[in-house]
Amino acid sequence: MCFHFSQIYAAKALSQRFNVALDEDYTYPTGRFNAFNFPEIPMITQQGPPLLTTGTWGLIPPHIRDIEYRKYTLNARIESLFQKPSFKDVTQNRCLIPASAFYEWQWQDSKGKTKVPFEIQYQGQEIFALAGLFAPFYHPILNITIVTFTIVTTAANELMSEVHNQKKRMPLILLPRQESLWLSDIPISEFAECNPPLVASPLYS
Repeated sequence: MCFHFSQIYAAKALSQRFNVALDEDYTYPTGRFNAFNFPEIPMITQQGPPLLTTGTWGLIPPHIRDIEYRKYTLNARIESLFQKPSFKDVTQNRCLIPASAFYEWQWQDSKGKTKVPFEIQYQGQEIFALAGLFAPFYHPILNITIVTFTIVTTAANELMSEVHNQKKRMPLILLPRQESLWLSDIPISEFAECNPPLVASPLYS
């Protein structure tokens, strides 16, 4: 799964990397993000002209009115997107989530009593894109419509099977040439075998 990642670069660097416009008057969040805090994170959608915007982690599908539902939709398995009620109606609402690294924990024993955290980066890419889906949600307390998103996950590749050795999942990481395709109407099944070159480093031993 993917519940922790970082994006440390300024908005201008993201704008240049993805060739999108940005709002000069807006402060885009940076740092390490924890999904369970439902943070606001820079993102790029396929709606309108290419623009760096932001979304809140935890997708709330169109048929749901309870904001607490987002804790169940932090990730979306690519294999079941079209079967799950939470995601089947938003599979064309695609977005890119810029990242500089993500984090997973390797179990050192069968019950997970000892775990080692790993930082995983895309080899040769300081900034890369996680594949996501988004949906607007009317926030009853703030009285505004916010954009919510989920990160799509896929089966772990060889490296991630060793790192994320319990569930053997990883975020769907797009190759640079696939980023614009993800934002188009290319079938999602075309991305299931994506296998970018990754590097994993333990944060402590």
